Amino acid sequence: MNRFVQRLRNRISQLRLRAELDRLSGGELQHLAQDVGLSVPGLRAIAQGNPDAAELLLRRMSALNLDPEALARRMPEISRDLQRVCSSCESYGRCLRDLDRDPEGAVWADYCPNAPTLQELQIMKVAAG
Repeated sequence: MNRFVQRLRNRISQLRLRAELDRLSGGELQHLAQDVGLSVPGLRAIAQGNPDAAELLLRRMSALNLDPEALARRMPEISRDLQRVCSSCESYGRCLRDLDRDPEGAVWADYCPNAPTLQELQIMKVAAG
């Protein structure tokens, strides 16, 4: 499937998610946030963020030889934080271009708000497959 169609589907899903969250009562929203290990503001931030950011985070982690599944099992709070930060990042286009051109290039660390965490995970080899 081409990238445009996938991005369109992701955007539609994001809009549906926002609408569903808006329909929840305060208690329901709190319960949902707790179920996924987030605060209510964190849940809303992900719903408001870029729906395609998760793909870029997975690609970046792969380029760094980090295993997102292992990280989610071993350090779920860090995994969720990486996703939250990535979904609200304003450098999506630049990140996409850099990943397409040179996935192993180091320029991403100059603008990525997740760079310190990802670099520390590399050093610790915590998420290595």
